[in-house]
Amino acid sequence: MANQVDRDFAEGTRLIEQAVAEDPTFADAQSSLANLYMFTNRAAEMTGPLQAAMDHLYRLPERSKFVIKSNYYFLVRQDTDKAMAALDMWADLFPDDIQAYQARLTIQAVRDDKDGALESLQTILELDPAQRDVLLQIASLHEAKGDFPAAETALREYAEEFPQNHQVLSQLAGLARRQGKLDEARGFYDRALLLAPSDVGLMVGMGTLETASGDFDAALEQYETAMSAAGTPEERAQVYTAMEAHYMARGQVERSIETLEQRLAEAPSYMPSFQVVLAQLTEAAAYAEAGRLGVAWALVDRARTELPPPFDGMAPMGEMEIYVTLEDADGIQATVPGAEAMIATLQYELFRPALVAFSRSRSRDDFRRRALPCPGSWGAATVGWGTTIRRCPSSRRLWQCHRTAPGPTMRWP
Repeated sequence: MANQVDRDFAEGTRLIEQAVAEDPTFADAQSSLANLYMFTNRAAEMTGPLQAAMDHLYRLPERSKFVIKSNYYFLVRQDTDKAMAALDMWADLFPDDIQAYQARLTIQAVRDDKDGALESLQTILELDPAQRDVLLQIASLHEAKGDFPAAETALREYAEEFPQNHQVLSQLAGLARRQGKLDEARGFYDRALLLAPSDVGLMVGMGTLETASGDFDAALEQYETAMSAAGTPEERAQVYTAMEAHYMARGQVERSIETLEQRLAEAPSYMPSFQVVLAQLTEAAAYAEAGRLGVAWALVDRARTELPPPFDGMAPMGEMEIYVTLEDADGIQATVPGAEAMIATLQYELFRPALVAFSRSRSRDDFRRRALPCPGSWGAATVGWGTTIRRCPSSRRLWQCHRTAPGPTMRWP
């Protein structure tokens, strides 16, 4: 379809609206139209096509019915249990259908069900061992769980099969860097750049490594080189993201905000509009940190009014982050019910760790103390640190982590 091939959502919407006007019982087209309405922030118009698709499921093959049922329960009824039940039934009836397990991954991600997602990925790999890229997803999930050895095992298995693949070397480099193994990370990046010297992501990764090593000048040089090589909006956004963190780490808040705005300006050219609004919402606290409260609150208001359900429920999290930045304890507590309702109703468990840290905080430093200590492995602690530093990038201090086993010494700028 036009919206998929050229990212021309307006033309794609026009064509599918024409199709359903000619045949309102065209269930597959109705479902596609609902998705387009969601992507383009036309939430009020999304329910009708999805309901029409449900009304005419009899026209579809059995497997397609499960997709539409899941979307209906997830987007219209906002019932993740029933949405997942539809996908589970699909997998039960067609246990060899890889698409059933791929569809489960979206809701498992929303629920922060990493173990369930790992099971789905393992099943996909068992059904089709040729899908070796699944190993990269498995590695990312293990890293998110803080199980760095398992992540490295999956990445090295892939690297052994595809030694000329520079992307897996980049992932190995990032994994090593996040464990404080900076020399090892540099070795992976050097090998990857030999294979793909013009890859923007690799240049950005090397710059991030220089930042982690404390060589800010070398980092900025890498980012400038990457920006010169960037040929697409996505590539430029990738460089801007790294430069934002670079400037914030050096206390150059205004430069960081300027770079952030350059990145957000690129977003509409490669993201659907609802993703643009979400991306802006995640930066509300950064504007608050820079003293630009009017912009920060406007981004929260835009998310609340423009995001289609169930994504509009994320607005309280952005609001809470602003109050943490302002060290407004009363404001933090006032936003807890809305954020808790969003997580409980939609089972958006991936937001719960941040909610817990936010809701118990009275200041930014208090938030950092509460967010950083975490029981379990050193790897899990490091994942927590990364999340917190992203949320509070002006802090360079790593608080003590109560862990069961010692890890290597981290170096941080």
